[in-house]
Amino acid sequence: MLSGVMPPTGSFHLPLSPDHHRHYLAFAAGSGITPVFSIIKSTLLTEPQSRFTLVYGNRASSTVMLRDQLADLKDQFLDRLSVIHVMSREKQDIDLFNGRIDAHKCRALLEQWIRLDDIDHVFTCGPQQMMEHVSATLLAMGAMMIFAGR
Repeated sequence: MLSGVMPPTGSFHLPLSPDHHRHYLAFAAGSGITPVFSIIKSTLLTEPQSRFTLVYGNRASSTVMLRDQLADLKDQFLDRLSVIHVMSREKQDIDLFNGRIDAHKCRALLEQWIRLDDIDHVFTCGPQQMMEHVSATLLAMGAMMIFAGR
């Protein structure tokens, strides 16, 4: 289970090891994907037994940064990378994936789609308000290890 809380620093990572067998979760929005993408890629390449779930918020599919690179990474790690796109201005088939990533959306995702008790570490990166909402919700729901970047 998760332990410890890291304050927003703008520089965040965990030591990686091929021996680790972890499940990581990241919440990113907009350009917050840039450092998170690097963390995801490095983790999946270094830790062959670990998994990563990404919740990535954007206005619309046309504004998704690193869309092709994420798709390629997903294809490379089909069983180990899950990507959930949340769009604030583009309607998606699953209502849960519509809107902004805020406290309510985070709670709904954790109650309906992601098992928090299966997560070892959480990363957040994006707009300050999103990171605050997500971190507060995660802490309220029992998560204790959150790495936040700006």
